[in-house]
Amino acid sequence: MNSKIEVIEVIDRKDLKSFIKFPFYLYKNDANWVPPIITDELKTISRHKNYAYDFSEANFFLFKKQGEIVGRVGCILTLNSEKEKDFAKFSRFECINDYEVSSFIFDFISDWAKQKGKKYIHGPLGFTNYDNQGLMVEGFDTIPPITSVYHKPYYKDLFEGYGFEKEQDWIESVIKVPEKVPEKIQSIAQMVRNRYHFKVLDLKSKKELLSYAYKIFECINKAYSRLYYSVLLTDQMIQQFINSYIDILDPELVKIVVKDNEELVGFLISMPSLSRAMQKSKGRLFPLGFINILRALRSYDRIDFLLGAVDPDYQGKGIPSIMMVDMIRTINKKKIRFVETNSNLETNNRVLSNWDYFDTNVVRRKRTYRKKIG
Repeated sequence: MNSKIEVIEVIDRKDLKSFIKFPFYLYKNDANWVPPIITDELKTISRHKNYAYDFSEANFFLFKKQGEIVGRVGCILTLNSEKEKDFAKFSRFECINDYEVSSFIFDFISDWAKQKGKKYIHGPLGFTNYDNQGLMVEGFDTIPPITSVYHKPYYKDLFEGYGFEKEQDWIESVIKVPEKVPEKIQSIAQMVRNRYHFKVLDLKSKKELLSYAYKIFECINKAYSRLYYSVLLTDQMIQQFINSYIDILDPELVKIVVKDNEELVGFLISMPSLSRAMQKSKGRLFPLGFINILRALRSYDRIDFLLGAVDPDYQGKGIPSIMMVDMIRTINKKKIRFVETNSNLETNNRVLSNWDYFDTNVVRRKRTYRKKIG
């Protein structure tokens, strides 16, 4: 390995802050980069605050050249996944535009993984499929939702020049909200309601939403278990997610479908776009950052789909159609003009077909890469 590049394992709080702040330096002139909340990143990487360490092994590293930080990366093992038994994941890769530096970092990841007995490295991926995942490879002229990623355009060349191969692609789209519900999807939704006795709940309060919160995550664990990068959420992680999001969600923008007024069979969670507000906050909620977020939650014409799922026992029965019909009526009432979809695997035709009823444009693509190391 190149002796000119110094490797520093992130152990103390000073190095942890340097690790988190490096992208703020790297992207300072990128108008479309959305900074994370610094305290959220501290919680994710800190062993005593992230419950994912209960089933993960992880180390994070800084790379310096002539005393300056030139890159960073996290190396992660998921210990409770049969699908990951031969793999080490790498996370939060950032690097200056220097092939020598990126190759050094990729060599380092490979050596770390070999020492753990792994045959492949892949990423960028996080602790779970709700953490940072994917490398942005298209759509650099767009600002991503807070749940997505933004990267330097040259990263793709650094990855592929090193020999990484494409593993999975996600696409993200923008839907122009129609003035009224398209007739085709409306007729499908009505047929589905009549045939299966499904109902979309009319949530009025956060207390009412909270009463369904755990059932939502039970549905997630069941529905997402089939996905390639899925990680089963523990009770502690579920509670952490609920605590983090319940206060900023608008119950009207959450669509929950039940069968016979009791069993939760699907849901769709959306919220106002916070990307511009996060940029203004510059990674900090205090003393003034939270004001930008509150303003964005009160006045908006664009929303992001954060998360959605259908119970596998009820997939293929048209549940997305009744959620979308109800959602369109709500967002028209709120005078919302555009909807940004969450990340969808390019091979997930069942989900992607839901957008066919609307004026939809693919605006962004992100990718995970894989490389055999042994």
